[in-house]
Amino acid sequence: MNRLRHTRCYLAGPIETCADGGTSWRDMIKERLDYLNIQWLDPCKKPTTFISETPEDNILLQQDRALGRYDQIRDRMIWVRRVDLRLVHLADFLIVYLDQDTPTVGTIEEITWANQEKKPILIHYAQGKTKAPLWLFGMIPHQMIFSSWVELQQYLAYVDHETCLVPDSITPWSDNRWHLFSFHGDQNGMCTM
Repeated sequence: MNRLRHTRCYLAGPIETCADGGTSWRDMIKERLDYLNIQWLDPCKKPTTFISETPEDNILLQQDRALGRYDQIRDRMIWVRRVDLRLVHLADFLIVYLDQDTPTVGTIEEITWANQEKKPILIHYAQGKTKAPLWLFGMIPHQMIFSSWVELQQYLAYVDHETCLVPDSITPWSDNRWHLFSFHGDQNGMCTM
């Protein structure tokens, strides 16, 4: 069974402070998880022609900031923020990339927004779970913080399977954030974990 088929996943992580505009890890994880048939909500490829957030856009915004054109920055960033938070709201779950060496502000707001909605938030912390900020452990179940992409992929493979029984290798958690509904004719209906 493919429980995650047609679910929507928002890919949260730094954009402004990344040389590639945050595209490489997003493209990598979409390719690795292609077999799950997830609908990706990628802020680097916003599903609108109204606003974009490309590396070129970032360069122009940084030039505006250096020249003190703060009104122009606000006029653009207010819409970037609105679109991204709307995508978070539409998502069934989030995959987040955090790296202590790459500052980010928007990602923290996106995690907070999703946490208030009790969505599953899967965080890959670049320096490993043992280095993850303590605050994260108070926000989300620690079983949702991963040291590697492989661990995160294994977890999603488990969620995608037929059974709701939790194997020994995955600790169940009580926040009950996964709600996978049968909108597309799946026979097993909803699974809540």
